[in-house]
Amino acid sequence: MLVTLINGFISLISTIVTGLFSILPNDPIQSVTLPSVFQQYLGYINWAFPLNQVIIFISGYVGCVLVWYGIRWVLRFTKFIT
Repeated sequence: MLVTLINGFISLISTIVTGLFSILPNDPIQSVTLPSVFQQYLGYINWAFPLNQVIIFISGYVGCVLVWYGIRWVLRFTKFIT
């Protein structure tokens, strides 16, 4: 009885999630259409300000800051730092 109830609940959740995903587009970025003028300027901006490298740098920086605060929290927790 309990197994049937759990399987029905999982089936219901699966149906709801499948229905939600069927509403969404396959690729949200492809559905955005920009005028050709904006596409030209977007290429210039990406040449002068490489977004891929900026994202990599920022994620590395945030990772280092999180490690620093994590170590600091552990040391304060163990009373090594006052």
